[in-house]
Amino acid sequence: MLDDNASAPAPQLQASNKLKVYQVNDLQFVNGIWQVRCDDLCPVEFDWTQNGIACEDIDLVDGNGNLLADQVTKVGSYFVINPNKIVSDGEGAYGSGGYYWRHVTLAASGQIWLSVWSVDHLLHG
Repeated sequence: MLDDNASAPAPQLQASNKLKVYQVNDLQFVNGIWQVRCDDLCPVEFDWTQNGIACEDIDLVDGNGNLLADQVTKVGSYFVINPNKIVSDGEGAYGSGGYYWRHVTLAASGQIWLSVWSVDHLLHG
């Protein structure tokens, strides 16, 4: 009989493999920081101050969620929200476009509105 605990090494998974992968739809230097626009997180009425995500709050990944060595953000890049950059989860409500919006505070972005049900939904889809 095999001991399941010793039969195979634990898989080496990066933390980002379990995180929801988003895509950079636009990239601008606004309010003194580089920010990304993600249409998946703000499907209507985008505003850089209200909805922009600072590049410092994301990790660039490939389409499968594997962390990239090159962390230079470009339009079209894939990214995940770095869980360590989430400062707080505010209240949510239905608003623009009939979407549900959540007031999330990220370390560099500050307080922004994203169309997610919760921080768990933001991180894991």
